[in-house]
Amino acid sequence: MPSEALSSTWCATLACAVSAVVGAGGVLFLVSDLMIGADAAGIDLPARGFLVMATYIAAQLLIATGWLAAQDGPA
Repeated sequence: MPSEALSSTWCATLACAVSAVVGAGGVLFLVSDLMIGADAAGIDLPARGFLVMATYIAAQLLIATGWLAAQDGPA
């Protein structure tokens, strides 16, 4: 579990190097993982399933659109 948290944190940090939008997606992905970890630790969050999926989908959208926008940058 600690290695997964470290890996997620590292990926969110690296995402910031691509663009702010990709970085925001990385942070949301980290938040999603933290909510899953909280559940595994026995911490009950109201509407956890909805919140995990909402942050995960938003993260994927930001990462994908940010990455594509970064690829279309100045030549």
